[in-house]
Amino acid sequence: MKEIIEKHKIEEIIVAIETNEHDKLNEIINELYYMDLHIHLVPDTYDLLTGQVKLDAVESLPLITLEIVPMKQWQVSMKRFFDIVISLIVLVCFSWLYLILGILVKLTSQGPIIFKQERIGKNGKKFFIYKFRTMYVDAEKKWSSIII
Repeated sequence: MKEIIEKHKIEEIIVAIETNEHDKLNEIINELYYMDLHIHLVPDTYDLLTGQVKLDAVESLPLITLEIVPMKQWQVSMKRFFDIVISLIVLVCFSWLYLILGILVKLTSQGPIIFKQERIGKNGKKFFIYKFRTMYVDAEKKWSSIII
């Protein structure tokens, strides 16, 4: 779908799916979300009858328009600020619990207290996640050999 949209320089898209295919809708919207498109959905009968959606129309076809409005820079900065402040407050308030969990992990199994794993984040950027170890050391390697 992405290749077709990019190849034909499509700016607006209408998504019409059967009611029994609603599970695919989330997948479709996630794929289109960051492509700078105007996305419209053909509502199902329930949406129309309940009046729970804001409708537009094209050639008398009722459509739900998805408004994808990126956050303004000041909103991004404020969100980041609050994320950091709230995280620090939680770390301080629950530090006693983290200490107890660390001790329990160390007493119940061998290996490091903290587990470090590389993950892929927004825009494919790699980052490391740190968390209390809840599995045995090298458990991923043991399980992947069993599954394969």
